[in-house]
Amino acid sequence: MINIKTEIYDHVYTTLKDRYPKMNITGEATPTPSHFPCVQIIGLNNTVVSSTQTQSAKENHASLLYQIDIFSNKQSGRMAECDEISGVIDEIFADLNFNRIFMAPTQNASEGIYRVTARYTAVVDRYGMLYRR
Repeated sequence: MINIKTEIYDHVYTTLKDRYPKMNITGEATPTPSHFPCVQIIGLNNTVVSSTQTQSAKENHASLLYQIDIFSNKQSGRMAECDEISGVIDEIFADLNFNRIFMAPTQNASEGIYRVTARYTAVVDRYGMLYRR
């Protein structure tokens, strides 16, 4: 299996922490983060691109899907905070050659928390090169 989840997480984590040192960034999904703002980076899917497999079923490419959830609990400016952070995340994933396929506010389990969900997709080859396909 082609798995670059750690590399993607580390890059997004480092880039966000440089800009937002106090941000809570995690790779685990939870509807009520421990502190805010919070970004959750979740690898949702990693499937083989069967059309590029060898005859012996060696994987040459994998299709990746990531979900990013952004949370804010500010009394005032929750939406603005999530929008700013989502713009930064969008730039990070675009620089990595991911395509955004979804971004919208998402109902959260807890009142008083504003949440934006984004999903990004790309194809990775066995050498770790990412493609917008």
